[in-house]
Amino acid sequence: MKPNRGEFMGFLLWFATITAGHAAVVTWNVDATFNDGGQATGFFEFDSAKFAATGNGLGNFDILTTRGNLIAGTEYLSGFLVSSALATRFATDITNDLGHLALMNASALPDVGGTVRLAGGQENFGSLAARIVVAGQLVSEVPEASQVTFMIVVAAGLAAALFLRLCRRGMDRSVTV
Repeated sequence: MKPNRGEFMGFLLWFATITAGHAAVVTWNVDATFNDGGQATGFFEFDSAKFAATGNGLGNFDILTTRGNLIAGTEYLSGFLVSSALATRFATDITNDLGHLALMNASALPDVGGTVRLAGGQENFGSLAARIVVAGQLVSEVPEASQVTFMIVVAAGLAAALFLRLCRRGMDRSVTV
């Protein structure tokens, strides 16, 4: 059977569309200030594919809140005394054995990174004390494609080059015969 260029090029176009449309895990850096002078800094990962499938897009996170006039602060770390953790496109909510941190975005988290202003939020230690977010933002770089995606694209390119070379050899033989 002779290789069909049209079918192969169609496959490559389909493959490129599928790999380009893959949702990425985006790391968002947190920079927030509370009404008592304390701050929240750190990061969390948001996975839009996980969010679409489960309603919770939160991946790894490590957010440190510092002492203010009302609360001493704590660290919210993936897997460390965490009783609940949830992230949607508009909010991040983490509870550990010491406190509860909620961050509310002014706009949805995009898959392409950027800067998202915080519209509010709070940290509280149960009935002991609470403080609110008065300013802040989430900042992320544009996510890079994974190494696996790059390897697949390179392999597809090599396969395309080999296919085209075989097609040319087949044409050369049919002309000389």
